[in-house]
Amino acid sequence: MKKSCKSILSICTLVFIIGCKYPENNNEDIYNFMKIVLKDRKLNFSYGLNIKPESSSHLFKHDTIHKLSLIKTDTDSVKHIYLSNNNLLNLNLSTISKYFTQEDITEIQSQQASTKNFQWDNTKLRLEESNKNNWYSFSIPRFSEDKNKAIIIIKNLCPGLCGNYETILFIRKDNSWASNVLSSGFY
Repeated sequence: MKKSCKSILSICTLVFIIGCKYPENNNEDIYNFMKIVLKDRKLNFSYGLNIKPESSSHLFKHDTIHKLSLIKTDTDSVKHIYLSNNNLLNLNLSTISKYFTQEDITEIQSQQASTKNFQWDNTKLRLEESNKNNWYSFSIPRFSEDKNKAIIIIKNLCPGLCGNYETILFIRKDNSWASNVLSSGFY
């Protein structure tokens, strides 16, 4: 009986330790990357934040009615690129295929599934919650399979028809991230 209780206690302890070390829904990588984004883009910390992740680079077009962005694979089949749940990234096919492989797209789709209910935690981003005149809206950054490329949409918004957006590709080389604006526009 004693041996059985020790075994059960050991198994429970091991499960507890593993559970604490590897949480089921760990968004730490997203927030660590966002620190890089905030610094690289020189974003204004006095701006507010839309806690719902940005889903599209176009303000007035819903993805079900606007042109789908597709990527070709080696077999000429196509895959959608998702930056947020159920929303497609609107970029030129030739631009995307320069940077992302089919394996990357599979990884991005996997990331979409794991962030289904994601909302931004402003305590980690530290933007000004009370600012209703200027605010940011961020897509969830999506990473390539090797984690050396990431893509994100950033909107800088204000009341009425004003603001701008950028779709930005980040590429890591030698432990440093460099950004490249793939598309941008004004409202």
